[in-house]
Amino acid sequence: MKIAIIILQFVAGMSLLVLVHEFGHFVAAKAFGIRVRKFYLFFDAWFKPV
Repeated sequence: MKIAIIILQFVAGMSLLVLVHEFGHFVAAKAFGIRVRKFYLFFDAWFKPV
Protein backbone atom coordinates (compact mmCIF):
# COMPACT_ATOMS: atom_id res chain seq x y z
CA MET A 1 0.00 0.00 0.00
CA LYS A 2 2.87 2.35 0.77
CA ILE A 3 4.29 2.03 -2.76
CA ALA A 4 0.88 2.85 -4.28
CA ILE A 5 0.74 6.09 -2.28
CA ILE A 6 4.25 7.02 -3.40
CA ILE A 7 3.35 6.36 -7.05
CA LEU A 8 0.16 8.43 -6.75
CA GLN A 9 2.09 11.29 -5.15
CA PHE A 10 4.63 11.16 -7.97
CA VAL A 11 1.95 11.20 -10.67
CA ALA A 12 0.08 14.04 -8.95
CA GLY A 13 3.29 16.05 -8.54
CA MET A 14 4.32 15.57 -12.18
CA SER A 15 0.80 16.51 -13.33
CA LEU A 16 0.98 19.73 -11.33
CA LEU A 17 4.38 20.57 -12.82
CA VAL A 18 3.09 19.95 -16.35
CA LEU A 19 0.04 22.12 -15.65
CA VAL A 20 2.18 25.04 -14.43
CA HIS A 21 4.61 24.62 -17.34
CA GLU A 22 1.90 24.59 -20.00
CA PHE A 23 0.13 27.52 -18.36
CA GLY A 24 3.39 29.43 -18.74
CA HIS A 25 3.27 28.79 -22.49
CA PHE A 26 -0.35 29.97 -22.53
CA VAL A 27 0.44 33.21 -20.70
CA ALA A 28 3.45 33.91 -22.93
CA ALA A 29 1.37 33.37 -26.08
CA LYS A 30 -1.33 35.73 -24.80
CA ALA A 31 1.28 38.34 -23.87
CA PHE A 32 2.63 38.35 -27.44
CA GLY A 33 -0.83 38.49 -29.00
CA ILE A 34 -0.98 34.95 -30.31
CA ARG A 35 -4.52 33.59 -30.57
CA VAL A 36 -4.97 30.48 -28.42
CA ARG A 37 -8.02 28.41 -29.35
CA LYS A 38 -7.72 25.64 -26.76
CA PHE A 39 -5.71 24.90 -23.65
CA TYR A 40 -4.93 21.19 -23.34
CA LEU A 41 -3.27 19.09 -20.74
CA PHE A 42 -1.67 15.87 -21.97
CA PHE A 43 -4.03 15.23 -24.96
CA ASP A 44 -7.44 16.02 -26.44
CA ALA A 45 -9.80 13.73 -24.54
CA TRP A 46 -12.34 13.67 -27.39
CA PHE A 47 -9.73 13.19 -30.16
CA LYS A 48 -11.07 16.07 -32.24
CA PRO A 49 -8.55 17.74 -34.56
CA VAL A 50 -7.69 21.33 -33.69
